[in-house]
Amino acid sequence: ARTADVSKDFDTPVKDVQAKGFKSASFQKDNLNTYKDSDVVRAIVVLKTAPTADVAQSSDKRAISYRGRLVNQHKTIRSKMSGIDYTLQYDFTDLVNGFSCDVAYGDLDKIAAIDGVDAVYIANTYSVPEPVKREETPKMDYSNWVTGVDAAYDEFGVDGTGKVIAVLDTGLNVTHEAFADADGNCAKNGRLTEEDLVDAGAPGKYINAKVPFAYDYADKDNDVTDRQGHGTHVAGIAAGCAYDKETKKYTFLGSASGAQILAMKIFYDSESKTGTSSDVYFYALEDAYRLGADVVNMSIGAQNGFTYDAELEDAVFGNIYKRLERAGIVVCVANGNEYSMAENSSLGYIGPDYQDYGVAGSPASYDGNFSVASMENLAYPAYVVTVNGNNYGYSDTSDNTLWQTTFGDKDTAYVVVPDGTGKKEVDIGIGTPEEFAKVDVKGKIAVVQRGELNFQDKVTNAAAAGAIGVIVVNNEAGMINMGIDNFVVPAISLPLASLSDFMNAESKVVKTPTEKQDVINDNAFLMSDFSSWGVAGSLELKPEITAPGGNIYSVNGAVAGGQAYEVMSGTSMAAPQVAGMAALVAQYIRENGLKEKTGVSVAELVNGFE
Repeated sequence: ARTADVSKDFDTPVKDVQAKGFKSASFQKDNLNTYKDSDVVRAIVVLKTAPTADVAQSSDKRAISYRGRLVNQHKTIRSKMSGIDYTLQYDFTDLVNGFSCDVAYGDLDKIAAIDGVDAVYIANTYSVPEPVKREETPKMDYSNWVTGVDAAYDEFGVDGTGKVIAVLDTGLNVTHEAFADADGNCAKNGRLTEEDLVDAGAPGKYINAKVPFAYDYADKDNDVTDRQGHGTHVAGIAAGCAYDKETKKYTFLGSASGAQILAMKIFYDSESKTGTSSDVYFYALEDAYRLGADVVNMSIGAQNGFTYDAELEDAVFGNIYKRLERAGIVVCVANGNEYSMAENSSLGYIGPDYQDYGVAGSPASYDGNFSVASMENLAYPAYVVTVNGNNYGYSDTSDNTLWQTTFGDKDTAYVVVPDGTGKKEVDIGIGTPEEFAKVDVKGKIAVVQRGELNFQDKVTNAAAAGAIGVIVVNNEAGMINMGIDNFVVPAISLPLASLSDFMNAESKVVKTPTEKQDVINDNAFLMSDFSSWGVAGSLELKPEITAPGGNIYSVNGAVAGGQAYEVMSGTSMAAPQVAGMAALVAQYIRENGLKEKTGVSVAELVNGFE
């Protein structure tokens, strides 16, 4: 790993800058909170001496000695805080030199005045990530094809073997089959062993060869149980691998299926204390650095890069990610699911109150990491109806079963209700009583188009005319969910692409299979509608890369038995795709000696490849 000049003295201070931290002009301007002196805040105390990453490589003896000196320095500083009531949280020595503590806001001035303290910051906070619920999708098959993961293995033989991915998230349900190392690859070829954890001095425990490290940094224990399911899904995308020993076949493959996973839980379990704060994941990042992670995935974020303290983000956070990059570690961060600022404004478009489209979140907005946006996956398995030999996924907003229970495994006649005015290019009506009066729909499914009339009226009118079901075809690309209070008869919506088949089919019959079928996503390869726009508030060009995050089927750790999978969507699902790809590229770089040939760090080479 490349490091800064190691010839400088251990006690060389970082250049001092006035008015830093909570005293800085940027904090006073951009901070949205108002504090009373008695309010307890999570403070990050940054000291003037450089951190370990600036003077030595993480694994050499000089680093071990230097860390010890920094810890002693922390104790000296805290001895001067004897008159202050505080609770120590974390010591940082590798990527930043300092510590965090819970302390009254009114005491921050006293801490900042202590000799050796560079600045005192208030930690940023982050909510538990919430995925976007979408239609179901396949177990990574399609997204691996889209990203080229399949080709990477077929043509170059890389699957992440020998690489380590740190997943900083809501935890990991380690009993799932995707993390069992059933094929024995990590036991045979994995880089990290149980002994390595002892040597690194990191907390946590060894699970197995696939997951050689697990620790809860928020609650400070070894229980990484994922109570939200988000982190387990993310880890599956990055490096999950399920293998059936009886059939000797792989049943699930993540992006870098051969890589090992560091399960780093950074969100609290308690209902009274949710989310996380920046010092929690600082500590996890330091351990990822010490354990020699090749890639870090962080599917977390807060909208806009300037929501909190811009100086903290640039001077402290930015330096942390740059130090990781210099050490050859690629950091992938979800860019956010807020779409655009205009979308969330009262106007719905840019105006005097919302002059900026960008909502790229932090920490994705910081220098030194890969900010990842989301695109739509290629295809997905779904319940379908078959018309003219073609399958179309549908939306059933009753309870997702009414159409299936009524028409499942049946061939049912349909009628396209005509518009009859001669004014439309395709003669299909919207479902008015007048239209139904001109056609016999008794005992059949009525096919009408979206528009003008509300969905409830379309269904009510069809039932009054004797129809036993209703299909509403969208009038524009994409799927819709219909708001219907009373399902007088079953009703579903279909994409516009189905209209030509309804009009041209020789046999006017709708088939409804009871098993899910693969369906091409109409929005395949397009940007996901939730993906946060750039640029960042401070004008960095973020996001930097896009990967499939819309409609991704991966591990479900919440269901007992360790064999369940579920759908989630979000840039949280796109980031681990890139993390897995980064591991593949890093493996290729290592096996071909490109770092030695070019003199460029692995992280910089990976960024260049991707």
